[in-house]
Amino acid sequence: MRLSVRVACLAAALALGAGPPAQAGPTFNFLFDNSSGAKIDLGALTGVGTFTFANDPGNGTFALSSLGPYHMSFTFGGTTYTEAQIATPLGEIQVVLSSAGPARQVQFSNTANYGTGPIGGSIDFTKGTSSLSFAPPGFEAGLVKYQESSGLFGTYLGLQSALQAVPEPSSLALIGTGMAGLLVHARRRRSRASRSSGA
Repeated sequence: MRLSVRVACLAAALALGAGPPAQAGPTFNFLFDNSSGAKIDLGALTGVGTFTFANDPGNGTFALSSLGPYHMSFTFGGTTYTEAQIATPLGEIQVVLSSAGPARQVQFSNTANYGTGPIGGSIDFTKGTSSLSFAPPGFEAGLVKYQESSGLFGTYLGLQSALQAVPEPSSLALIGTGMAGLLVHARRRRSRASRSSGA
């Protein structure tokens, strides 16, 4: 019993010394519509997606490569595009992070007016004969448009998820307090057992 209590206390001390787990980077959820307007039309949705990255630099324009490991997934019908299908040179792709009311928004841009990928967008994806392109800075409608090879053209919106799964630092303290309570209980029990056997 004595060894198991010491092991439990050591585990609690190590957990407390480790500090809180590192926070994950932001996740942006995307909606795509099939409208010509500058704002998303929820009645004309054609696709969805997500974009996550490790290093959140705050708001501004940043090279995609500066955001650390990232993952993208955009789905239209049965076709999903991921970072594995990016066809634009990575050095050209920029990510624009900004405030959109109470939320944060992400858009894709390029170092030039038109990208050098196969479609000329800020960021182009190709998957077999299918393709997805986000509008380049030189496109007159701005960075809110996209086109997909199935004939879809419209507006996209990428907003940061409101709820991020971030562990509470106090949970480690709670575990440590529980382990300390077990230690106190074990010592009292041993003390009572030694008093009763010694009497």
